[in-house]
Amino acid sequence: MFDESVEFIILDLLQMGKEKQIVVDTFMEPAYLREIVNPNRVVYMFAEDDLIRADYLDRDHLRGMEDVFPSLSDPQRARDETLNTVVRASNHYLQQAEQYQIKWFMRTSQSNKDQMLFEVEKHFGFR
Repeated sequence: MFDESVEFIILDLLQMGKEKQIVVDTFMEPAYLREIVNPNRVVYMFAEDDLIRADYLDRDHLRGMEDVFPSLSDPQRARDETLNTVVRASNHYLQQAEQYQIKWFMRTSQSNKDQMLFEVEKHFGFR
């Protein structure tokens, strides 16, 4: 279903983007996006592995996940495996972004929201 529907969604977004600037937050592989959109219209945001492990489960759409772990047979292992899977996925996408020469930024413990926003806006020519 992903392959069949997402292309239409992206085509619609690209058409809308001709009239006005739009930003889409998604989690698609760089290899896939590289095939359907100009790489200058894409930017990836990554976080250092330690930040993912520290902050990932605090995201609004994941609220309540921490409540699930204690009900499992090995709560710490389940939590660690969940976070390790997210870190592996992030590293996989980062490797692809580098391979396909798609612009990316890394959030570190020293970066801040305004700095990251400035870099993204600069990349897209909003500044």
